Amino acid sequence: MHSYIILPGLKLVIQLYTGSYALKEAIDSKETILNDSAFKHDFKFLIDVSKAKFELSDSDRIFFSEYIKKLVRNGIHGDTTILTHEPNQVANVKLIDQLVNADSDRKHGIYSTLRNSVAFLKYNKQDYIRIKAAIVTLKQQLQLKEKHPPIPTHENKSLSSHYRHQILPKEKLIVQCHINHVDFEETKAFKKRIYGDKLYQPGYKNLIDMTNATLNFTPSESRLYADFLVNNYRVSHPEKTAIISTVPLEVAKSFLIKSNLGKHAGTRKIFNSVDLALEWLGFQKKHFDIIKNTLKKLNTY
Repeated sequence: MHSYIILPGLKLVIQLYTGSYALKEAIDSKETILNDSAFKHDFKFLIDVSKAKFELSDSDRIFFSEYIKKLVRNGIHGDTTILTHEPNQVANVKLIDQLVNADSDRKHGIYSTLRNSVAFLKYNKQDYIRIKAAIVTLKQQLQLKEKHPPIPTHENKSLSSHYRHQILPKEKLIVQCHINHVDFEETKAFKKRIYGDKLYQPGYKNLIDMTNATLNFTPSESRLYADFLVNNYRVSHPEKTAIISTVPLEVAKSFLIKSNLGKHAGTRKIFNSVDLALEWLGFQKKHFDIIKNTLKKLNTY
């Protein structure tokens, strides 16, 4: 579980993790903070993972380090300290730290005591008291969450996976829409369904909308899916495939698939807007409306 508090007067974000957490939780929690109106780009971070287990594979560490480097490049440069005394946690953090700081002057410390963490961030004794009190508050909040977990409702239940497509023969384009959780085996079956569509023709371009989707691929499944695509390229010969995604984690996962495509990687690109994707695919403005309307229809629940 995760909770955080922002102390604007100290220009500090305090994060507290408990239990097991993985790549998705780490990135989602960071994104929540970045979207908080109280957060500023020069704020420092104190991250307490002393009661948590950070479960990261080698690929996950690369994903997360690339994500952090992107934040640094975008001006989020506050010094960060990690509070933990667990050896595996320290090793995990150091590996990520090495990857991130290879091309960054951002200061990053790992300490086993709160006092040393606070000192690293150059706060005084009075600040230490405020920070310690804030952490106590966060711990109480997480304890309440553990005792009283949210009751599942229709609104927060995950919807079943949706895979939708429409082929536009005039534009020689296959418009694909993924909604909610995207599964490895189902995605392969979805591709095969497209290949079996009576309107399908080899060489058509692809526009894949992932803005409302979560790609539930493990790193090994990403590699297997890339192999599946490469094998099908011999038959489908897609000229270009544009993927639309605005969620950092999903972008990272899509990049992992792309990185395993070998010589075909150049035919696949990821964008954060429909217009940019359509321009790269080579469509003129006059074609945008019909394609956007198709996407809108496919995205309708």
